[in-house]
Amino acid sequence: MTWSPLVNQIPGSMEMSPLQRIASLLYRAVRRLSILDVTRLMHLPPNAGESLPVADGYEIRALPAGELRELIASQRVDTRVGDPGRLYDGRHALVVALRNDRVVSYVWFAHECVEASDNFSRASHLGTSIDLPDGSAFVYNAWTDPEHRGRRLIAAILSFAVRHRVAGACALLTSIDWTNGRSIRAFEHIGMISLGTVVRFGWGPLQVSLIPRRAQSLGVRVGAGAPGLKFAC
Repeated sequence: MTWSPLVNQIPGSMEMSPLQRIASLLYRAVRRLSILDVTRLMHLPPNAGESLPVADGYEIRALPAGELRELIASQRVDTRVGDPGRLYDGRHALVVALRNDRVVSYVWFAHECVEASDNFSRASHLGTSIDLPDGSAFVYNAWTDPEHRGRRLIAAILSFAVRHRVAGACALLTSIDWTNGRSIRAFEHIGMISLGTVVRFGWGPLQVSLIPRRAQSLGVRVGAGAPGLKFAC
């Protein structure tokens, strides 16, 4: 999601009170103006996630750049998968679920840092960079073919990534649009916890950012390069 974070990959909304529904509708309207971005920062601590089996008939593994290029050329992966070239820089990794030699689900991971251009909801200028501590990786792009949803493939991929230390990860982070309740519940189900809400408001250099203090306590630097004013909360 360029590619955004895990904000729209699992559509749906939480069970909300009437007031929350009104707030959600107002937020969606304002977000169309590209001046507001609100995401939930989620964290899977080391050893917190359950080890999940892979559904019958599926294979999960990390892909090197060359194999990804072959899959793209043979049209055996969704065209939005992203640039294989980023797998050469040593900071990114791609783990996929295959069925009949076709990619039906994938997750991108980054370690050390994720650029703001890879972590935004609707407006790239409101993207949020994340600097990660050692042993952590950021999940910034996930997709599952609609015909293969409901088989917990994303959860199995994340379990595989932690078990095999993909991108050096024993802990994971991701950000999800705060209105995407189904995604939030899915990640809570595999053991992720909320570190708080990241709020980015404004345009160009005139921006205000609210950063969850709990993330800072874990050594996660959120929005370090963002312009304007920043407040920990």
